[in-house]
Amino acid sequence: MKLNNTPEKQKKTKEPIGKRIKAKIKSDLLAVRNIPRDVKTYFSRLPGRMKTWDFGDWLLAVVKCVRILLTLAALVGFPYVAYTMQESFYYSVEDLSDGMFAYNLLFVYLVELFILALTWSPRWAVFGTTLMCGVLGVTQYAVMLFRFTPIMPWDVLSLGTALSVAGNYEFVWNYKIKVWVAVYIAMLIISVILLAKPKKPRIGKWPIRILCAVLCLFMMGGYVDNSADEKFQSKMGYYPYLFTPTVVYRRNGFYFSFTSLLKYLNVEEPRGYDPDRLMEEAHTLIETEREKGQASIDEENKMPNIIVVMNESFSDIEVHGDIDTDDVEIMPFINSLTENTVKGWAYTSVKGGNTPNSEFEFLTGDSMAFLPAGSIPYQQYLKGETPNFMSQLANLGYKTYGVHPYNASGWQRDTVYPMFGISESFFSRDFLYPKRVRDYISDESVYEMIKELTGKNKGTGKPVAVFAVTMQNHGGYSNGHTFDNFTQDVELYNIRSTYAGQVATYLSLIKLSDSAFEGLVKSYEKESTPTVILMFGDHQPNGTITNPVLHAHGKTGVPANMEELAAQYVVPFVMWANYDIEEQTEVVTSLNYLNIFLSETAGIELSQYQLFRRGLAEEYPVITANFAIDADGNIITVEDMKGDNVETYKKLQYAHIFDRTRILDNFYE
Repeated sequence: MKLNNTPEKQKKTKEPIGKRIKAKIKSDLLAVRNIPRDVKTYFSRLPGRMKTWDFGDWLLAVVKCVRILLTLAALVGFPYVAYTMQESFYYSVEDLSDGMFAYNLLFVYLVELFILALTWSPRWAVFGTTLMCGVLGVTQYAVMLFRFTPIMPWDVLSLGTALSVAGNYEFVWNYKIKVWVAVYIAMLIISVILLAKPKKPRIGKWPIRILCAVLCLFMMGGYVDNSADEKFQSKMGYYPYLFTPTVVYRRNGFYFSFTSLLKYLNVEEPRGYDPDRLMEEAHTLIETEREKGQASIDEENKMPNIIVVMNESFSDIEVHGDIDTDDVEIMPFINSLTENTVKGWAYTSVKGGNTPNSEFEFLTGDSMAFLPAGSIPYQQYLKGETPNFMSQLANLGYKTYGVHPYNASGWQRDTVYPMFGISESFFSRDFLYPKRVRDYISDESVYEMIKELTGKNKGTGKPVAVFAVTMQNHGGYSNGHTFDNFTQDVELYNIRSTYAGQVATYLSLIKLSDSAFEGLVKSYEKESTPTVILMFGDHQPNGTITNPVLHAHGKTGVPANMEELAAQYVVPFVMWANYDIEEQTEVVTSLNYLNIFLSETAGIELSQYQLFRRGLAEEYPVITANFAIDADGNIITVEDMKGDNVETYKKLQYAHIFDRTRILDNFYE
């Protein structure tokens, strides 16, 4: 028997993974360093190899060369074309200076480099950047079409809400959009089919690829930092006025604008902010207002039920010019109200969308003027219990309710309302067999819910406060004639526009809201329980509705002056009580002040924050995100507001939202 004297093979011991990765990176870096030598060697041997080629080899070589050249051309050219088309969906690249265009294009190339580094595939790098530009271009076009403001960084947080109502808008596929989309699709097909396909990378190449991708991320981070730098912005000729975001994006380009706004995701402390001195700064104005006092409280009607209705898109668009409806009155009941009524105009910070910002301003008394343009406090800033008008009423013994006939998760209301001291909330799922107008639950059904809530508490001896946000008048307005549950009963005789039908639908909805509000008021006229009702609009509808009115009067949708700008952000409000109150008309205010009027009318003792804001209103009766109106009636920019009280208001608001632990809750409620 033959003996096997071969020694047994010893098992190899694997080195630690960190050491292996380090070795791979070293190997890859060595390979990169040797690229010039390898290229030189390849081309020095190429003539000898070419002598043995037949026709098929030559044809294959030509095809490879063409694909390589096409790949190189696509890597350079496709991002250029894709970005140009992206800007052209709604704006025009001609609005951008050469420097602005190049800077925006740089970001697209950085994204392409990142994908190339990560995948080592030119085809996927080209495909990814083309797809990104195409999707953002179409999305920007749709967002501008629906709400007339561009995509903001914080819109990602609102995606769910936006998708839930998107089906009610009509997407206009004009000829240019169809061509652009077709070109994008063709570019995507070319990138996948015709561009050179790389060899499948070995696992060992991953470390160097990840390293390159990380370097690309660092460069994109540098791009974002650069975009936010004011000195760099000034050098580039950046348009900085955020109260006109459409102009910001048109003049600065999408990527420069978007990345420059990322810094506003975090709000910085106001200059000179010192929470230990804040009460001292506010004290003088508060004491002055306290000495003035407020209307004496009617003991007989003390602690009345309070109903607040923020009516979706409720406005009087004739502020832009008269509309000939052949004597059909749009708000006959509200216009007729005079007894025990306070009526006027409230300026808002939003138009055509972002409803929760109007809620935020009314309930908290804070202003969007001192928060980033387009931000949504409900989603971005509110992290815990926040003193506000409803929690103030709850502390006084009110049973507080929130009513909104749509999705509970919309704008995170199901999270925010409990933080606002609202004890019970009712959303669309809580309405049994509601009446609908088009696809939305009607104002009438909301008012039936309110009457049910006040009725069931009637015998408890506890007053009720209801904050309701309606949905009936929500856009879009293009398909009103297709519903069996809605009749368009307003005709227009001086509006000649392709959108005239939508304007007529909108006005028919407002007329319906007026009728429903009449039913609400008349039902409480008969009630023995003292009740105050406030209704106001959250914002005007978007430009699809207001622009035809402006065009009929020789104006454009772009405000020519501050007066035309202000006219786009004003809505009516009406406050009525079923007992004697002081009547007022043509009151002018803004939503951050409106709960003060309601508190004084209802005989609710003003909080210190309300007293401060009442005093500030004597200097600036209107403060919005887009402008302010001073005591002399001058419409000015927010930046032009001056005075210690304005600075203190900024600080009080910052403390209220971001640093509330430093101030007693009873200051705000």
